[in-house]
Amino acid sequence: MTRDDRVFYWAISIGEGLIVFMVTWLLAARASEWLMPQPAAAISAMSLAVIMGTAWSSYRGLRRVRHVPLVHTTVD
Repeated sequence: MTRDDRVFYWAISIGEGLIVFMVTWLLAARASEWLMPQPAAAISAMSLAVIMGTAWSSYRGLRRVRHVPLVHTTVD
């Protein structure tokens, strides 16, 4: 795997993490508004979104970079 491949895989993983961040923030904000008063609801929704987005990006990025292809396409 070349350096370009690793950069590509990390960029894709960060993009996925941002999508997870946005969706988690929207859903958690709606759910927490019903359960908590306003300042605590916004803080908890943002905290959960940051944690989920970071965890997803890290998990997918490490998984993609550590992936060993089954078929080697290099020519000797």
